[in-house]
Amino acid sequence: GINDQGLPVIVVYPEYATKESLLVGGSLKQAVKNLWGNLPVFRDSMSKIPTLHVPMNKELIKKSLQDGEFMVGSMKAPGIYRYNP
Repeated sequence: GINDQGLPVIVVYPEYATKESLLVGGSLKQAVKNLWGNLPVFRDSMSKIPTLHVPMNKELIKKSLQDGEFMVGSMKAPGIYRYNP
């Protein structure tokens, strides 16, 4: 779906519980970015689709799934997104 349909992706990180835990200096931690190498196709496709990166937090996951900017008909421009603390 990513490369064929350009579908947006919500990435959930089970190792992290809060928005702040994903970040250092306002940007995604290098440890988070290093995980992307485990799925090279995904890593290489992130510049073509919007990706939303969230911690394992029920409320944030729910908010992400309801976020109109990450739905096919109304999605944001390609890029790496996160919720600000």
